[in-house]
Amino acid sequence: MTPEELIARQLESYNAHDLEGFCACYAEDVELYNQHEPEPYLSSKDALRELYRQKFANAALHAEIAARIAKGAFVIDRERVTGVGDSALDVVVIYEVAEGLIRRVSFIR
Repeated sequence: MTPEELIARQLESYNAHDLEGFCACYAEDVELYNQHEPEPYLSSKDALRELYRQKFANAALHAEIAARIAKGAFVIDRERVTGVGDSALDVVVIYEVAEGLIRRVSFIR
């Protein structure tokens, strides 16, 4: 599976609120970062599972890709997320894939 196909699979699982399918796309030592923060705010698949278990409880949560760039191990998506408040959230997400799994994710809001 290419990095772009892997990211598409995790997005499908995200929108289906399929927690195990979503988590299966991530490395055990996945790290999630926010823009301008030097340290990850999340650094394990177990922590990812807990975070998204809570998020997936919101039946309205949905993400769409507005634009995508794929280059080697990196996929950069401009995403529009709805169901998170009064208005949609526009975010840029940089995914890094290593050994067939998502290893690092950086969010630019």
